[in-house]
Amino acid sequence: MLAVFPPPKRKTSIEVFIPASLLEDSPDLKMKTMKLGFIARAFAIYRVDKVVIYPDRSFDEQYDDMNFIELILSYMKTPQYLRKHVYPLMPELRYVGLLPPLATPNHPLARSSRDISEEYREGFVLKIKGGAAIIDAGLERYITLKLSYVPSRIKVGDFVLLRVYRDNDRISCEVVDKNSVSTFLCYDVQKIRHTIGKYLQRKRNYYDLIIATSRYGVHITKIMNEIKGKLKNARTIAVLFGGPYEGLFEILKREGLRLDEVTDFIINTIPYQGTRTVRTEEAIHATLAILNIIMQ
Repeated sequence: MLAVFPPPKRKTSIEVFIPASLLEDSPDLKMKTMKLGFIARAFAIYRVDKVVIYPDRSFDEQYDDMNFIELILSYMKTPQYLRKHVYPLMPELRYVGLLPPLATPNHPLARSSRDISEEYREGFVLKIKGGAAIIDAGLERYITLKLSYVPSRIKVGDFVLLRVYRDNDRISCEVVDKNSVSTFLCYDVQKIRHTIGKYLQRKRNYYDLIIATSRYGVHITKIMNEIKGKLKNARTIAVLFGGPYEGLFEILKREGLRLDEVTDFIINTIPYQGTRTVRTEEAIHATLAILNIIMQ
């Protein structure tokens, strides 16, 4: 069966790298927000485990851009029922009402415990009272868990992942570690201060495979089997994307590095493109779609 929801977590973790300049070709806040919504849907559809935002120029110069990308991607991954606890009114969120829902497994549809058989729900710790944690998990009433059943360091304002299940016609809950869950829930978001070349050099032993995307790369059809063979035993892979005005070759050149020095493959996932340029968001969809097939 291929149409399974919620989907299983991948055996090989995918981390996607996107540049801080990602939105430079978008003229205003509305277009920037909508572009990130399109990209976030790709990350969710293709079960990306982590999105890494890297500075492709100076970190200080791109600090605000990186924060904005992180804000919108994090907002989208947060279940709707928790957003009111996390995000105050701010001008950067003016157009989030236009964003498509991710509809990932961490965005459950049930609003009543009567409709639940078993699912994972993110919860927000509202208060610690009387030896118990009071948690908003988006149900008709708050969940109360004795402190003996939750992590010892839990505090007000923390997020927890709950397994909510039916036990003898009663609903029970337990706090679980995301790493122990076999279901894909949603992507995580991370910013890095280091330029991408230096970061990958430091993390070379962490990634089993590093794939760069470029219109100047090898056509994916020519090396698909080789990549598939490398993926069989890979635990974590990195997939790199350049920006709207500079590709990875140019970005690495500014660091005094060659792209092939820090990657295993440089691939073109849209050979014989029918347009003069392919936008980063389009390359993300195309590349992740192909990897999704290769990794089955």
